[in-house]
Amino acid sequence: ITCLTPSVTFPTDVLVSLRYEGSEKITDVNYPFMYYRDISITSASPMRGFVTGGTIVEISGSGFIGTSTMSCSFGGYQVFARFVSNSLIECMSPPFNSSGATELQVSINGYDFVRLPGQIHERSFLYDN
Repeated sequence: ITCLTPSVTFPTDVLVSLRYEGSEKITDVNYPFMYYRDISITSASPMRGFVTGGTIVEISGSGFIGTSTMSCSFGGYQVFARFVSNSLIECMSPPFNSSGATELQVSINGYDFVRLPGQIHERSFLYDN
């Protein structure tokens, strides 16, 4: 089931229930859903590490919050992000199967990702052998 969320003007927690089309029946369970503010990323450093992983990358921006779903994606490989402040998080680069550039992205909820600004070569993490 996919649902389209209505817009809100501020971050808030809501409870979501299901109603089946053509029915008055509503699910017995209300599911928690959190609206977030949009995040932005201004910089990340360092943008280079080894294919074995383990490089701590500091990412600066705004709108970061300490959630268990905050994550970074290195070329599609998702890793946990450590919340430092609303303007700084840290992510550890995962091992990668080959050297080369991979795009670095950040998400608050694990689904919607934000990229660094600039051209692809400016927002890519470079893996070295």
